Amino acid sequence: LALVVQLFHSYPSLTDRYAIADDVRLSVYWMQSFSDSSLYPDDVLTSYSAYAYGQPLGFVALYRVLMLLFGDALLVFKLLPFLLVPLAALFMFKIGDTLRDKRLGWYLVGLFLVFLPLMNVFRGYYKDMAVLLFVMFVYYLLSSDFLKTSLVMVLTVFFYPSITLICLFLMFFDLLYRLYRTKILANKKVIVHYGIGF
Repeated sequence: LALVVQLFHSYPSLTDRYAIADDVRLSVYWMQSFSDSSLYPDDVLTSYSAYAYGQPLGFVALYRVLMLLFGDALLVFKLLPFLLVPLAALFMFKIGDTLRDKRLGWYLVGLFLVFLPLMNVFRGYYKDMAVLLFVMFVYYLLSSDFLKTSLVMVLTVFFYPSITLICLFLMFFDLLYRLYRTKILANKKVIVHYGIGF
């Protein structure tokens, strides 16, 4: 279902090679030089886009790997949402299932897919990966899988650093809630995993 919604949303850009989103001019185009190093020699705007614009390391590394497979930065930009959207929908379903039941999971997925075009996320930018990382973080936090929670929070540093502070606050308040609920500091495993995250 998520793939169908994403296909419907992306169809115009998939059928026209040169139909691109606005920010591609700054954040993605220069990555074509990963497959052809002769592109953009001594270009001031490319240097600005690649370094001064502040591309996160994880985002650049992901594109570098995907460029080995596809060889075209615009194609990677257009195909990446077909990985991000189903994964985000899957974790939305898992959040609903963890909070209550599968029915709530389907409601969350439905809301997510209905509002997907309105949110204008899930293209191929680093900021679009923040939704997936945040949904994964919330799911692992609710599931009390502290190691995966911490690992996802570390990934936010490399893909969308702005969201890391939100994750830290959520981990901190979750820790306070758990300590309040148990009234003890004896659960060393929880404290150690939170320590890794912080």
